[in-house]
Amino acid sequence: MINADAELLEKEASLFLSQEKFEEAYKSFIKAAKIYRDRGNHKQSVLCFASAASCWALKSGEKTFDNSATSYEEAAGEAEISGDMEYASLLYKYAAINFERGMEFINFSECFYRSKECYRKFLAFSLFNP
Repeated sequence: MINADAELLEKEASLFLSQEKFEEAYKSFIKAAKIYRDRGNHKQSVLCFASAASCWALKSGEKTFDNSATSYEEAAGEAEISGDMEYASLLYKYAAINFERGMEFINFSECFYRSKECYRKFLAFSLFNP
């Protein structure tokens, strides 16, 4: 039942996105992502958090970066939990870039470090488990 609610929220968000209602799409994607995360469906949660970040970036015209940076960071954490270290690294990098643009250097440093750490884990896994 809960996953059905999340799926409905995703569809609603996609509809809002097609209508260029970016803030509404952002909110729906965030709600869906949190439901998926609470249910342990981390891969779907990653997609929803990343979609929310993209919506916020489109809404703001890349002028305010806090919401998109936070959404990318949450998506990266979910990717890390699901074991996709390469994607987590990329998402942490996007979060770091947005935090840097928003002049939040502590968060930038944390995300930059985590991006490199996830990529290191991905490379180590690829080297020892080809």
